[in-house]
Amino acid sequence: MKDKASNGVKIKQFFLSSSIAALLLPALALAAYNDTNIATDVVLSVGGVTVTVSGTNAVLESMSVSASTITVSLLPNSFIEVQSSAGKVIATNAPASYIVTDTCTGGVSTLKLSSSISTGSMTITPSSSACGSNASGKSSTVVSTGSGSGSSGGGGGGGGGGGYTPTTRTTTPATPATPATPATATSAATPAIPATPASASAALLTAEFGLGAKGNNVESLQTFLEARGFLQMPVGVSKGTYGALTRTAVRAYQKDKGISQTGYIGPQTRAAINIELGATSAATPATPAAPALANASANASFNRDLQTGSTGGDVKALQAYLNSHGFQISASGAGSPGNETERFGGLTRAALAKWQKSVGITPASGYFGPKTQAFIAVNP
Repeated sequence: MKDKASNGVKIKQFFLSSSIAALLLPALALAAYNDTNIATDVVLSVGGVTVTVSGTNAVLESMSVSASTITVSLLPNSFIEVQSSAGKVIATNAPASYIVTDTCTGGVSTLKLSSSISTGSMTITPSSSACGSNASGKSSTVVSTGSGSGSSGGGGGGGGGGGYTPTTRTTTPATPATPATPATATSAATPAIPATPASASAALLTAEFGLGAKGNNVESLQTFLEARGFLQMPVGVSKGTYGALTRTAVRAYQKDKGISQTGYIGPQTRAAINIELGATSAATPATPAAPALANASANASFNRDLQTGSTGGDVKALQAYLNSHGFQISASGAGSPGNETERFGGLTRAALAKWQKSVGITPASGYFGPKTQAFIAVNP
């Protein structure tokens, strides 16, 4: 690799001077890097074609350069631009929605890929063929507008582009809901059976997991992240495997929630996701009868906020819940396991605040509000 502007090329904290890079270029032809940061323009020779790769301050998920191709995965809001000053075809298998610049003008061909979400691997293939009206050899030109990307007819000049194979995107139509069964004339009093609505909800997460994990928990996580706009699964890829794309989406969710961006589903991230899942699917708990409040247990329902000074059977139930989950009100006497009281005092508040902090509820203030009630409803 050779730095076109200065010795500022940085790939995985790996620095090369211009003179050393020129000597090492063949050895780096098959290199691959993760979390790539291209600080300045970089000149590469790929497939016998000299191209300039740009991506000022853009962070890529990964980039791999072989003898004939450049393979990249983009992180959200990043881009990569490849330019041939000799006007050569620069083909790609990237979806049209990721191509924001595809031009061949004045003897210079330019291909720029960008995305607002994480992408899968995309291949860029420089060719020795001369470009026509655009860089990739396609029949239309896509040009960045600043607020998205659009397509305009390219018409006659296509010319060379032999290395490009368009990507076929197949969309599986949704299965329609089962129609309601109408009542018969002889049983008019029997109401029709309503159609079963399609559900995009995900099951609660039951374990901690990370990169490489497989199974129902991973599928539920991916469904959740898709529904909230943090993940877009590639066409044809089944859910259920925790890969780099899912990890990037988890990091984006953690950043949005103020959680440490590890990409791992730990106690805090799992609790936050389950709270959201429970809040959208759990029904409002019924008001417990007086005998139930008088004999409250750790599994009792809650239907009001509690704080220091509150009294009642639901306070006793809260103390029983905290005691049974390892956050004892007191080691002995009033408030200890089996000796719960109906008064919300300083010890109850302190135990509740410690528990809230352990499951990721913020603020962990010791106030028993709607967020805490929702969590306990789905985590009895």
